[in-house]
Amino acid sequence: MFAQVFALGALLVVSHAQQDGLEWLGTFETLAHGINGEVYAEDDHTLVIKSFVYDGESEDAFFILTKTENVEEPFEYLADELGSKEPLGTYMNEDIRLRLRPGTTLADYKTLSVYCNKYKVDFGHVVFGKYPKPMVRSMVPLGKLTTVLHGVTGDVLAIDESTLLLKNFNYDGMSEDGQFVLFKDPSKINETHELLRDEDGTTNPMVQYRDMDVILSLKQGAKLSMYKGFAVYCAKYNVVFGTLVFPKRLPKMPHAVRRRSTPVALGQLTNGQVHNTTGTVFRVDDNTILITRFTYDGMSPDGQFILTRKPNVISEPADIVGDERGNLGPLRKYFGQDVFINLNQGSSLKDYTGFAVYCAKYKLDFGHVFFPAADKPAPAFSLMSSKVNMKNAKKLGSFLTLGHNVTGELYALDEQTLFLKNLTYDGTSNDGRFVLSKSQEIEEPLERLGDEWGSKDGILGYDGKNIVLRLNPGTKLSDYKALSIYCADYKLDFGHVIFGQDLSGLAPASKNQPLLSAGSMW
Repeated sequence: MFAQVFALGALLVVSHAQQDGLEWLGTFETLAHGINGEVYAEDDHTLVIKSFVYDGESEDAFFILTKTENVEEPFEYLADELGSKEPLGTYMNEDIRLRLRPGTTLADYKTLSVYCNKYKVDFGHVVFGKYPKPMVRSMVPLGKLTTVLHGVTGDVLAIDESTLLLKNFNYDGMSEDGQFVLFKDPSKINETHELLRDEDGTTNPMVQYRDMDVILSLKQGAKLSMYKGFAVYCAKYNVVFGTLVFPKRLPKMPHAVRRRSTPVALGQLTNGQVHNTTGTVFRVDDNTILITRFTYDGMSPDGQFILTRKPNVISEPADIVGDERGNLGPLRKYFGQDVFINLNQGSSLKDYTGFAVYCAKYKLDFGHVFFPAADKPAPAFSLMSSKVNMKNAKKLGSFLTLGHNVTGELYALDEQTLFLKNLTYDGTSNDGRFVLSKSQEIEEPLERLGDEWGSKDGILGYDGKNIVLRLNPGTKLSDYKALSIYCADYKLDFGHVIFGQDLSGLAPASKNQPLLSAGSMW
């Protein structure tokens, strides 16, 4: 059984809501058959329902209008968007327009319902204007990073006056001292900068980032209005890799709440093969979740946000969480929006172990993250490790260990890029190298790859690092069948991955390629 978690306390409202010339009337109260949608008035004779959901499983459901706030006779039947008065079919996040019969206006009615005439049952209804439209929380865009060196790109947004989000952030990780900074004078960054801790709370030199969303918290008591801009910067050599000067007048933004813990990334939604569910999930505070670049096709009759208390499993019992509007009905379609989700007063993310997009009707997990343990130690610094957006990654397999403690998982990011996750290798061979094979047998001729630095010398040891490897120019992954850590001197395979799926549909190589230059002084 689900407990309903409705964030009334956190819901902000406005009294007059207009959208695209439409007047807000309300959101369906879901009672049965997954009814959901937002209702607007286009004019005195026309209703518009946005993201309308109905599972179509009743044989006798119709739109009706009533002159009171109660769904009861007498009422008036309303033709569907095609002008038909036949029982309603299935709707999956559709935008529809309903016309009133001639001689009537919306002022004559109080309520719209999806109603079963046969059994006299209200599946869901909207009382016009009873509740003001929720004001959906959003971030404040500050601008785009100007690229100077090391492939730095990304958008900078403010979550509140003390928290930044870097969106689609890229950095090749090739500097020995690259760090996030805020500065008070764009012409004197070297003299006025202040170090900004990374998303893990450390001041270690930055690792490689590929298309990542990164949340950064200012120091205690600091506000964005105290600074003039943000940069990726190397203090050792006084070199700016990428910069953004804030607008002269910062837009009004939410006050930072007094936090017991700093914002943190919870992970990317996994198991999202169903309904195109993707996104990166953050804990903004103990009562707020942020999902960046959230996608979901809206084609489930019962898809909802839930929180679970069981460790490492998404199952009932769980708590339903309202969407960004506080709506508990089936989720609408999302096309890469940034979504804030609020828990109600008295609930805390500390009470839960995971978050998911879930269908209770069919017990299906569309995508989830499990929360890190509270006592999880800070990650050890590892130069040239990588943080990668796994949205379009294809898992190719795990290493078969044959020698030198080779372990790890292998992913394809695009047709010229591999991601090795949690790679271990003891580094004791003088001639261990990354190689690609055109057959499932690891035998010459083999294609030698550069390591994460671009070097083709013998590789060093790895102790659970995440690294990105680029293929040689003019080649692509679909030409090969396996990757190995291989010793050419003795013709020994230390461990390999046989590619476990068809690679012909991989995306073209990313434009944000690492600048592989092992000799870079920065």
